[in-house]
Parts: sequence; structure tokens; C-alpha cells
Amino acid sequence: MPSQYRPQLLGWIDDLDKGTNYLSGADDRLLYANDNYCAFLRKTSSDQIFYLCISFICIIGSLFLIPSLIYSLPSCNNKAIYFLLLAGLVCSILILYVMIPELYQNLFTRKGCPIIFNRKTNKVYINESY
Repeated sequence: MPSQYRPQLLGWIDDLDKGTNYLSGADDRLLYANDNYCAFLRKTSSDQIFYLCISFICIIGSLFLIPSLIYSLPSCNNKAIYFLLLAGLVCSILILYVMIPELYQNLFTRKGCPIIFNRKTNKVYINESY
């Protein structure tokens, strides 16, 4: 039996909107809708590919930068340059620490981390895929 419920997609997109419009459109973001559930994507495939490329570039850059900074620290005689190299090393390690989970999430996330609305129980489920 076909569903008699027709979700008002544009109304739901407007309800999700907080401030400026980050959502591209209802048709791009709707994953599934029936009488009980409606699921919206938080990340489209183009978003995932973009963030995957950015995190991959940052990780590769950090992996090359960290050993070169470690190698150049003992041979530095100027204190100012030494502290700049040390600050660069700490920043590179922090970038690597942040970007590895981002890379993992963009590689292995399921269907764009959907937000699922349950109409009958009025609950919202958020899939994080960590």
C-alpha cells in the first residue's frame, strides 16, 4: 500500500536553517522519507570528497614537515628561530592530530551522516559514524 503521507520538504529544510542558508536544497539532502521516518544528509558526496582532499593534503604536508623540523631544531643557533621552529613543530603535530580523524570520517562515513526524524515518537537521531 503506497504511503499517504507526503512530507513538506521545504518546510523541514526551513526548520533546520539557523542563520544563513547552508543547505543547498531539499532534493539534494533527502535520503529517505515514509510515514514514520525522514532522513536528511548532512554531507553530500561533493562535500565529503572536498574535505577528504583537504585532510589528505594536510596530513601529507605534516608528515613531511614534522621530520624536517625535528632535524633542524638541534642545529639552530639563534633562539628566535629555534622558538619559531618549535612553534611550527607543535602546530604541525596539532594539525596531524585534528586531520587524521577528519580523514577517517570522510573515508568511512555512511551515507553522509544522516539526521533521522521519527514522526511518531518526535525524536531525532544523528548518525556520527565514529
